[in-house]
Amino acid sequence: MEIKIRTLTPIWTGDIDRKCSKIKETGIIGSLRWWYEALVRGFGGYACDPTRSNCKNLNHCNACKLFGCTGWSRKLKIKITQDNTQPEPQIGTISLIGRKHGKTIPKWYFPYPGREGLVELEIAPLKNCSKEELNGLKITLKIIEKWGAIGSRTHLGYGVFQWVEEENKNRELSSEEIKSGILYFEKIKDNEISNLPNLKYFIFGKFEVEGSFLDHRSRLEKSLELRYDLRQLFRNNKYLRYNIMGTTKGDRKGSKIFISRVYQIEDSNEMRIWGWIPPEIKNRDRIIGDIYDSIQKFGQNLRWREFNSDRDTCKRTNDISEFVRVNLLEVG
Repeated sequence: MEIKIRTLTPIWTGDIDRKCSKIKETGIIGSLRWWYEALVRGFGGYACDPTRSNCKNLNHCNACKLFGCTGWSRKLKIKITQDNTQPEPQIGTISLIGRKHGKTIPKWYFPYPGREGLVELEIAPLKNCSKEELNGLKITLKIIEKWGAIGSRTHLGYGVFQWVEEENKNRELSSEEIKSGILYFEKIKDNEISNLPNLKYFIFGKFEVEGSFLDHRSRLEKSLELRYDLRQLFRNNKYLRYNIMGTTKGDRKGSKIFISRVYQIEDSNEMRIWGWIPPEIKNRDRIIGDIYDSIQKFGQNLRWREFNSDRDTCKRTNDISEFVRVNLLEVG
């Protein structure tokens, strides 16, 4: 299966020196697996935490079944066949003077550039990989393309892309690919419960922003403004601020909220936000409502997706298969 990716924001896949000198397969595979695990859990299946997994040999979870683990081979090979990307312009330090709080001016430092352009991948299913599993992976990639991002540092706006075919037309999934992939996910039920990313607890939003964005810095600054504003929502609650937006201090935590840079779709400047709010978070619905309201003030024409919620601007549904097919893949 040949896949052509055109970047809308630079992609980051770091190397041992924490630089992005080229697009690396490991960064793509890691993203695919993270999203695939979220879908598995959303459909009621079990996917381990690969950083502390007990999966081994035939005793493995549904994600390891496809991506492999100790004693169990991956069912597919992913290879970058052509990398026509170039480094983005050097960014350096960004200071948000307009978001100054007291004597503190929020700052972010971007020492090394990501890469932008066209990347071609080959995903080769091995003998033991079924057509249904491969279609499940296609659904995963399509959801990432429409609502998320790929690679590392996606919380800082990297990795938004379009899945294109020849002449840069969007690659759309056929009804058979969607039906087959969803049926595969529906079959992998399990009784295991985890507090890891689960599609049922995700939020997704896409919205337009006004302004003149003539370079990478201005598009990135707009993203950081929203990240700062959302962090300020939880300014008086350190637990929420660190557990939702992340922290680099002390016990470091990754952000559960991801915000893209500004990118252009046809004649519109668009941004997107996605992430997951665990069900055990106290006042979860109010927190999501606060995020939703902030984004409506920040941008225009918000398209919002949230499982079993009246906030969803497509439709409310508590059927995970319908949510994936209609709300996320946007097919009837």
